[in-house]
Amino acid sequence: MIKIFEFIKGNLDADLSNKQLVKVVGVSEDYVDQYFKMLTVINPQDYVEDQRMGKAVVLLRTTKKSI
Repeated sequence: MIKIFEFIKGNLDADLSNKQLVKVVGVSEDYVDQYFKMLTVINPQDYVEDQRMGKAVVLLRTTKKSI
């Protein structure tokens, strides 16, 4: 599962649907969803959204880019 976390952090601009995430680890969508929730208490898509929001905050604070 560490592969999924690394993949998400390294590919925040890419398609990070559950179908893409299962390709990274080679298990079923149900397994990814259940195991992910067990580790993080949230589902994979909520985690992806949280990571993207975090990246957006950093970019807004450290660059002159607009929303």
